[in-house]
Amino acid sequence: MALPTWAVLRSLGRQGVRDQVARHCGIAARIAERLNQAEGVRVLNDVVLNQIIVSFGPVGADAKTRRAATQSVINRIAAQGTIFVGGARWHDEWVMRISVICAATQVDGRIRD
Repeated sequence: MALPTWAVLRSLGRQGVRDQVARHCGIAARIAERLNQAEGVRVLNDVVLNQIIVSFGPVGADAKTRRAATQSVINRIAAQGTIFVGGARWHDEWVMRISVICAATQVDGRIRD
């Protein structure tokens, strides 16, 4: 594991790594802001790093309905093949986990259906 870390530091330098981490955290915060504006979407964590934890379903829906809605969204995103998201259990809830980690990640202001 030390070799990839060394390669990243060698390629980007300390400031480059700092800039990339800050950029990823900023993109995650912008994604969370946009998701919070959508009906039936709940961002469950304080987005302070590059991770976003999201649940889907109508307001007041039970856990089974939220789980089904969340898994449906995960499946649709996976079928598109444009980004990777994963399902996870978080505080006894099935959620979608988004990690912003790719240097090529861009936010263009659009959220697709």
